[in-house]
Amino acid sequence: MFKKIFFVLFIGLISIGVVAAVDVGNFNVPEGFDDLGSGVFIFQSSKGHDQYLTIVPFNNHYKADYLINDSSDGYFIFLYKNNTFNYVEKSVNEQGSFEIIEVDGKKYIIDFSDDKIKGNNDFSDTHKWLVKFNKLNNVTAVNTTAL
Repeated sequence: MFKKIFFVLFIGLISIGVVAAVDVGNFNVPEGFDDLGSGVFIFQSSKGHDQYLTIVPFNNHYKADYLINDSSDGYFIFLYKNNTFNYVEKSVNEQGSFEIIEVDGKKYIIDFSDDKIKGNNDFSDTHKWLVKFNKLNNVTAVNTTAL
């Protein structure tokens, strides 16, 4: 998952000075998340680990990156509920929850992640943030079977 975050940050740096930057929407984020730019936010937790929110425009590249298990990288996704997913990415010691939403005809991947894998794969924090994000923005996850 850190590859994804660094990729998004790298793309953000490249797009500085470009007139038409990639649109990551104008979303309300849960309180406590600080904007790092390019659709990446950080919540510095008192629990000893940080949490991230990454918002990326949905496209075929990200579709493959998020929705396909990759055992060579240790990336495994699990359908959760209400069209949301949980994942573990062992190669970077990360886990999280994500969904795909649609706003004004544009789709976005909303990804909340912990910067370390919890021993019991507890996704309660990351899923809680998804629910809060959805309430703040009056959105719901789209059904991914038609994508």
